[in-house]
Amino acid sequence: MRPDALPAPLQARLCRRLQPLDPSRSGPIIYWMRVAARAHDNPALDVALAVAEALDRDVLVYHGLDERYPYASDRHHRFILEGARDVARDLKARGVPYAFHLRRPGHRQPALAQLAAEAPLVVTEEMPIPPLSTLTEALAQRAPVWTVDATCLVPMGALPRSYERAFQFQNATEQPRRAALTDGWRDRPLHRPMSGPERLPFEPLDLTNADLDALIACCDIDHGVAPVQHTVGGRDAGEARWRAFTRGPLRRYANTRNDATRPGTSRLSPYLHYGHVSPFQLAREAAALGTPSAERWLDQLLIWREMAWHWCHHNPLHDLFSALPAWAQDTLHQHTRDPRPRHAEWSTLAHAQTGDLLWDAAQRSLLIHGELHNNVRMTWGKAFLQWTGSPERALDLMVDLNHRYALDGRDPVSVCSLLWCLGFFDRPFDPPRPIFGRIRPRSSAAHAARTDTSQYISATRRSVRQPTPNVAIVGAGVAGLSCAQTLTAHGWRVQLFDKGRGPGGRLSTRRAEDLRFDHGAIAFTAQSSIFQRYVDAWSAQGHVARWPKLEAQLNLAPLYTGSPAMNALIKHLAADQAVQFGARVTATHAVDSGWQLELDGSRHQETFDGLVLAIPAPQAVPLLDHTPTLANIAASAEMRPCWSVLLAFEGVSGALCEPLQLDGSPLLRLIPEPSKPGRSAVEAWVLQATPEWSEAHLERDPAWIATTLSTLAFKRWGIVSPSLTHLRAHRWRYAFPRQPLSAESLLHDADRLIGLCGDWCGPPTSTIYGLIESAWRSGRDLAGRLLATKSPNAAVPYLLGTESQPSLFE
Repeated sequence: MRPDALPAPLQARLCRRLQPLDPSRSGPIIYWMRVAARAHDNPALDVALAVAEALDRDVLVYHGLDERYPYASDRHHRFILEGARDVARDLKARGVPYAFHLRRPGHRQPALAQLAAEAPLVVTEEMPIPPLSTLTEALAQRAPVWTVDATCLVPMGALPRSYERAFQFQNATEQPRRAALTDGWRDRPLHRPMSGPERLPFEPLDLTNADLDALIACCDIDHGVAPVQHTVGGRDAGEARWRAFTRGPLRRYANTRNDATRPGTSRLSPYLHYGHVSPFQLAREAAALGTPSAERWLDQLLIWREMAWHWCHHNPLHDLFSALPAWAQDTLHQHTRDPRPRHAEWSTLAHAQTGDLLWDAAQRSLLIHGELHNNVRMTWGKAFLQWTGSPERALDLMVDLNHRYALDGRDPVSVCSLLWCLGFFDRPFDPPRPIFGRIRPRSSAAHAARTDTSQYISATRRSVRQPTPNVAIVGAGVAGLSCAQTLTAHGWRVQLFDKGRGPGGRLSTRRAEDLRFDHGAIAFTAQSSIFQRYVDAWSAQGHVARWPKLEAQLNLAPLYTGSPAMNALIKHLAADQAVQFGARVTATHAVDSGWQLELDGSRHQETFDGLVLAIPAPQAVPLLDHTPTLANIAASAEMRPCWSVLLAFEGVSGALCEPLQLDGSPLLRLIPEPSKPGRSAVEAWVLQATPEWSEAHLERDPAWIATTLSTLAFKRWGIVSPSLTHLRAHRWRYAFPRQPLSAESLLHDADRLIGLCGDWCGPPTSTIYGLIESAWRSGRDLAGRLLATKSPNAAVPYLLGTESQPSLFE
């Protein structure tokens, strides 16, 4: 079958990759569903059905969700899975076979490639930007692929070129647009009943009654970006939001759409991005209203939105900055050396800590609510230029934060919206200004002057779960602080309790006059991109630094340590949190309204909605009387000890200044403090014993431990009768886990809002230098599980508004 044999409406929607079919392949026609996740008003599905009818084959709709897509998180996963649940139901009603594959432990086979190997044809939607565009190209090396425009009312292939001015695009598409608004779209009927393949190369996921939260928790994605409870994925939720919009806000749209403090926008952009609702249906119904506000809304949907898709279709975006017009690139580069008022790295921006009240509120809207009002987005995007050293870096950060947190991110409209902030789809503004050059300026101060900033700040700060939960976290180490940071970033209230006198734990630094000893964890690696992103930010802020000497010895790079001491990192993490030090939690009490704590036998007066135990497993067990399942899990975790000796003596040889990793000795490591980056030249050593030796001598007198281990060290160095200036031993009873719990272990109770975290229940690591990351990720992952817990309230209010698609082109 040739493409020109299709009915004319379907032919018009074919885009790229029109390879000849291979009828010799015995499998069904595969429709690879991606950005039109709906069973109706779907041209890509209808193309697949038409081809199947011509070849007398079945159709299989394959819908997959991979852990490896850019910015993969609980937020995007949950929205996609909720949409897939509606798709499965609606396709079943139409009699179309459907198989969903969720990549997760035990299910990481190349499902699509295996299906495509037997398919005469793979049909999929046209998505002109990476990663889907590059994945399409890769699949086309394995099987014939046709792409179909299932997004634009005027198909992307209908125009020979792209446009950068709205009036030009509007004029060029006037006739086909009006025809499409009146003709409508008719779903293609099945030519015969279809049952789908008898066997599949993977086990399809039955979404009907699947526990989506449990499935998402298994996936290797960023669990620190939480689902948005007031924006549920799927056709039902999208159409309900559309009906609510047409009943009220659409009538006022022309007058209120630019006011972020009023419910004047449709907030349908996530549903359009993932294809849960049909843009054709929305356009037809809005056009039928015939009101000025409906016409203004259609202008956003059919002109600005579709112009972005058409532009990306005709101009592949391999490098975003080069997509800017030449005048914009030139003026931005001419002003690269202009002084910036300040520089802000990724973490400061991501967690809305710039100090610019309006900008921080806008970023919180993204971080907490997954959306950003289009009029505010203009101001938000332009601010990056004044906080970064180059326009390329500004664009990179803008794209990262938008795509990571916005449910409508990674979309042609999203991409073009961000490029607009740097001159795309715009004109030069003279005279040139510092930093911006000829780019249209737009300051947060000017924006704040024309809006109710306090109301906007209040709305964006609010958690999506109402009332805002308050959580007690026992343990202010890496795991507890990581959990706290994630919860507070999403608007929850957190109080940490730690028995120590100050921040540290195993990242402690002990001082003795002019000596300084990092006597717990001495260094850490970053294996995951999630953790590396934060490590890079901490490095830029000066809290951590690479340790070249130990890297070279262990052949383990990169390797980081705190700067100027190991506890610098933990101090930084604790700086913005409410931490009560010197508070030993001796008991927990489950009450009707939540949790209460006892501190050294006295009942703490506040009641908390949730409870997190970020402490070693043996210390957690006595606090879990009310949750025996979690108590049994914690009791099954084994922790191993470590004796550390803090040592200083006179008459040091330069040969002793290299860190040593020892084998076959009770000593595990000999670490000279001056070998670390940013340390003083004052000589001090930390000696650490192996876990086996520490376990065997766990209850020995610290003085004996110090003498015994230091004697072994002096023998190793060949030193006789050293002149000691400092000698002391410190016991870490629960230094590291013997074996971290499996990823499938249930570490929280959603009903009681309680959970466990720490390196003993984090991702497994091949070396002890990975334990800091394990602790950090376990705290972040637990926060994600708590944030995903459904609110007890039946209805969570809509707090904000966004355009039907973000359009910044005013």
